[in-house]
Amino acid sequence: RAESEKKLSLGAEFCLAAACAELGLPIPPEYKSGETGKPAFSVSPPYFSLTHCDEFALCAVAHCELGLDAEPADRKVSPGVLRRLLAPGEICPSPIWKWVEKESYVKLTGRGLSQGLSSFTTSGELVCSPSGDKLAYLTKLELFGLCISIATKAPLVSTETELLTPEKLSGLLPER
Repeated sequence: RAESEKKLSLGAEFCLAAACAELGLPIPPEYKSGETGKPAFSVSPPYFSLTHCDEFALCAVAHCELGLDAEPADRKVSPGVLRRLLAPGEICPSPIWKWVEKESYVKLTGRGLSQGLSSFTTSGELVCSPSGDKLAYLTKLELFGLCISIATKAPLVSTETELLTPEKLSGLLPER
């Protein structure tokens, strides 16, 4: 498992390098970790977020701060996790979608799971505080059997997705 996690993390780094190449940013990407460990470019915007699950590695880049999460659409969420996930009175039509929505938001904030997933609600395209204040916007995609959620501080105007093939990624590697 540790070896596959390392490979997926490297895959996410390659996705980030590909995004940097498209944006004219340095390769390898120059970034640092903030106080909470959340990575960020040395100079922002743009901002980025990485995630991986199963055999997929993903990267999202945007003009505003963001958090990204993805899980297979058929992944089950245990009843115990679901209880810790939901705020009082929060509706949950799909546990896996609720999970990626909440995970993307805690990645946006940089506080991770220490924030407590039941300390806020998600509904439609919004993340809200218990009092109903808007905290963030959600953009959701379903691609290749994955539920993908991107939480941002400002609404995304558009999304563009690209599947990176090994051939395209190999173009980012130095010649041997």
